[in-house]
Amino acid sequence: MKNIILFFTIFFLFGCGNSTPKEIFLIPKNIDNFVVIYNANKNIDYKTDVVYRIPGNGILQVEFQRNKGILNHKFYLVDRERKEKIELRDFALDEYRNNIDVNKQYQLDGLDGSFISKKFANVIGDKITMSTNNPNAKKWFGIIIGKPNANQNELRRKLFAKVDSLMHE
Repeated sequence: MKNIILFFTIFFLFGCGNSTPKEIFLIPKNIDNFVVIYNANKNIDYKTDVVYRIPGNGILQVEFQRNKGILNHKFYLVDRERKEKIELRDFALDEYRNNIDVNKQYQLDGLDGSFISKKFANVIGDKITMSTNNPNAKKWFGIIIGKPNANQNELRRKLFAKVDSLMHE
């Protein structure tokens, strides 16, 4: 019985390490949301970390597809020279741990979806084929950033407006 307990103890201490590669998002300090648009259906090798350098307009388009499954996201606010890097913590997790700092910026919410531009919409009468069924759909992922008392609905509206603007291209 002691051998079984010892085995499980060793397994949980050493076998459950987080070896999942990270998706690292470097976000300019002055924006309150960003979106990454995945333009291609080709996959990349997620055996190494993937670094996303979010531009000042908050829209990054990449030429690969987002990996499915559990990902290890890390979000950092960076200054213009990318010298200072501040980790952006998950608000829900810190709230659960009762560890909220009202003066700190947080990742308030992560959202994702897909969209189609008007030129690829399949319109039959007054029915539009939804983007989930359309092979020309582009997937996106984004987050909203703010202090704990921020108006999250307004921040989501701004993020969705950013995604909607891409549908008209």
